[in-house]
Amino acid sequence: MSLFLLACIAFISLGLPDAVLGVAWPGLRDTFALPQSAMGAVLAAISVGYMSSSFATGWVAPRLGIGRLLPLSTALVTVGAFGVALADSFWLVLAAGVLGGLGSGAIDSGLNAYAAAHFSARRMNWLHAAWGLGAALGPFILAAVFAAGAGYRLGYASVGAALGLLTLLFVLTAGRWQNGAPAQSGAPPRGPTLLSPRALLHVLAFFIYTGVELGVGQWSFTLLTEQRGIAADVAGIWTAVYWTSLCAGRVLVGVVADRIGPPTLVAVGVGAMLAGALVFAIAPMPLAGLGLVLTGLGAAPVFPMLMTHTARVFEARTAARLVGAQVSAAMLGAVAVPTLAGMVADLGALDLVAPLLATLAALLALICWPILKGAPVTTNPTTQER
Repeated sequence: MSLFLLACIAFISLGLPDAVLGVAWPGLRDTFALPQSAMGAVLAAISVGYMSSSFATGWVAPRLGIGRLLPLSTALVTVGAFGVALADSFWLVLAAGVLGGLGSGAIDSGLNAYAAAHFSARRMNWLHAAWGLGAALGPFILAAVFAAGAGYRLGYASVGAALGLLTLLFVLTAGRWQNGAPAQSGAPPRGPTLLSPRALLHVLAFFIYTGVELGVGQWSFTLLTEQRGIAADVAGIWTAVYWTSLCAGRVLVGVVADRIGPPTLVAVGVGAMLAGALVFAIAPMPLAGLGLVLTGLGAAPVFPMLMTHTARVFEARTAARLVGAQVSAAMLGAVAVPTLAGMVADLGALDLVAPLLATLAALLALICWPILKGAPVTTNPTTQER
């Protein structure tokens, strides 16, 4: 099995639990009599574990190796999923979130740093399409469980079982990563520093992008069911379609990524995200559902191509550190924006959540303009296909 295929499977395991919370939230919220904004507490718990492991991965990964890091991290995510399924108090849900975050942060930081250095733009898109596939499978699993008349607990247990199988696969294939470390040769080219305005804009872009992506993914189910009166199983399918469009978009973009280049793909993607978010915010169903699809398709190239862009604009050591900062900022955005949406909903303004996300999509477009202006479009000569 190739390293690229293993990396794709690892990203499936990373995405599988990420979109489940939004679909499970109404049931979980009612079980523990929580306000809408309590979703922020769950996301904050996940981020505590995620940030801890993502910062530590730069020191831990070289010592453990990706081969050991993957099964250990996926096992933590597995335990986290079963923890939510079995929790009889909200505090245990939060504890399970910390465990899941620890595993997810290690996978995300370690593999993104590896992939940005070794994979082409095409394979970076396909790698993140694998994350989108995992994110799409999660809501589909929950929708099937709801259609069968069961609740969120069985849904989380089903996700945990799938993650357990992936953990076993990573244990059996750990030796494939022994020679997978990035190779450095010669003096790195000079480029912007880690504290340059361009680097800081890169970090901010990841914060806002992931906030919008996860904000739409986590709140679309609640908006469809509680604001627009859509049945739970149908809303679950629409939520899954959003994540599926994200995955499919990355597969399609991967075919042309090396010819078009990251800057153009990011610009087009951000524009489509903005258009889709606006349609979802103001249009009735089913047109609003098509807005979800357009948002997902637009989001498809943004994360992987901004990551690839980082490796091309910054010298190797700076890029490696910046990837960690970008991943951490992405996690903060994934917590902050859905939490803000929950606070807005608690104020009795659930109908303002979708316009809030559209506004942030517009802000992302403004931030990406100076990042991409004058950017190189040629492929990185050190990129390797694996």
